[in-house]
Amino acid sequence: MITPTSRRWPLPLAAIALLQLVVFSCGCADSLLLHPSRDAFEDVAGIERREIAFGGGLLEAWIARSRAGAAADVYVLAFDGNASRAEACARRVAALFDDRAVEVWAVNYPGYGASDGDAELDRLAPAGLVAYDELHGAAGGKPVLLYGNSMGATVALHVATKRPAVAAVLQNPPPLRRLILWRHGWWNLWLLALPVALSVPGELDAVESAATARVPVVFITAEDDSIVPPAHQDVVFESYGGPKRRVFAAGGHNDRIAPTTRDAVRAALREFVK
Repeated sequence: MITPTSRRWPLPLAAIALLQLVVFSCGCADSLLLHPSRDAFEDVAGIERREIAFGGGLLEAWIARSRAGAAADVYVLAFDGNASRAEACARRVAALFDDRAVEVWAVNYPGYGASDGDAELDRLAPAGLVAYDELHGAAGGKPVLLYGNSMGATVALHVATKRPAVAAVLQNPPPLRRLILWRHGWWNLWLLALPVALSVPGELDAVESAATARVPVVFITAEDDSIVPPAHQDVVFESYGGPKRRVFAAGGHNDRIAPTTRDAVRAALREFVK
């Protein structure tokens, strides 16, 4: 007969349960995936700072225009990678679209730059929606295009499932849960990687968002990407249910887009944005 005092978990199960409790309580996914910085950028010439109310504080956005003095005919909401800043992103994206008059709003996530709060994964998607609503009001009915690079592509994809946009450009989009399991599962027999992967908010599940969104998308895939290998990006692309085009870029994850790639992206976008 089993008495109450003898009902104990086997040691391996107890260890797994304890490990999972630690992972979910310490924000390991936040620490693993987010690399914020708050240092001031020295070079902000030609870009404009804007504050957006969010969660009792503010989000910081930086605005760049592809043609100084020209009224924008398209507004671009941009989200960059997990270790990047909006100050650099704004000008880079404006240069990508400088074949027309665009106004780019690049957003610093909570905990980045002068955006208030801590850097937490579950704040990224809500911040993206608030930033969209602010930009949409400022656009005055003009088309809104979404841009996301790396981690930012998961935010842009989520926004695309909730808000209208004329098109989106997604550069090296990561399926975060799959990547965590692939990159970190082997060395801990998936005991640590699995709960960390499951703690990634569903709003940042690029595969799930891709199956839901219907905004026309141009995917940019770096052929030699070692951070989000093309095979993992394939999963996001193949899951996407709306109109889509794909452009392959020479180089790695953080390499600059070559002129030939830029021209191919523009040509694909012209099919979607007249």
